[in-house]
Amino acid sequence: PSSGMHAVHCVSSHCSMTDDWIDSMEQDSGSFSSGDEHEIEAEQLQDLIAKLEKAKIELYTEKLLLAVGETSRVKYPDHWAPFQDAEANQVEIEIIDTTDNTMKEERDRIIKNFKQGELTGSQIVSLKRIQNREKLRKFLAEIRKHHKFEADTDPFDFTHHVFHGPRFGVENILKEGGLSTRYARSKNPRGHIWLHQKSYFSARYSKRGNNGNHRMFVCRAICNIGNKGDGVFIFSNDHHVLLEYIIEWNC
Repeated sequence: PSSGMHAVHCVSSHCSMTDDWIDSMEQDSGSFSSGDEHEIEAEQLQDLIAKLEKAKIELYTEKLLLAVGETSRVKYPDHWAPFQDAEANQVEIEIIDTTDNTMKEERDRIIKNFKQGELTGSQIVSLKRIQNREKLRKFLAEIRKHHKFEADTDPFDFTHHVFHGPRFGVENILKEGGLSTRYARSKNPRGHIWLHQKSYFSARYSKRGNNGNHRMFVCRAICNIGNKGDGVFIFSNDHHVLLEYIIEWNC
């Protein structure tokens, strides 16, 4: 995955600095090898350089294993589809017209939750699942900060669905791969992300597009944080919310 490659790049950059230092040591060692009086010092210096080379390799290996291990611990949700492109960070999968029985259950569950209340008569024209590797990794890390659970426990057991009606460019939010605070409507410099348990509340903030349809995000939020009462949830940390679906409908 791209996050793993990034970690490897960082480790490689760190070790390259060690390479430069060792090279300078090797160049300096030549000044000690001209004359019998410096023969012992030169041998000791070469021995030191050899030990540093070995230590550098061991450090590189250790950091690489840690980086790969961190990436491999991210278990994708069971309902996610395989990534066709191994290097892709985000994909959007349309499930509104699916013929797969498991995906039908997923679709019907999301639509049922969405249509509660004032949106009962809405016609759903699109429902896309958003799969973003990096946002998922950060979201799972935040769950572990707030909840303790066994390794075989599904982290999503400590999350719940909430809705967000975007007032700003949907395309920009999707490009970010999540609900970035830079698009928040709060006047606070840090920005806040507002979400609600009920879709009809968030629908008030969903602007109608050029095609006449509305769009809304179905998200996962971490349990026990951000709750302001009356179904309102406010977050200032992007990683506390995972954008999971984008639903498009007309009235």
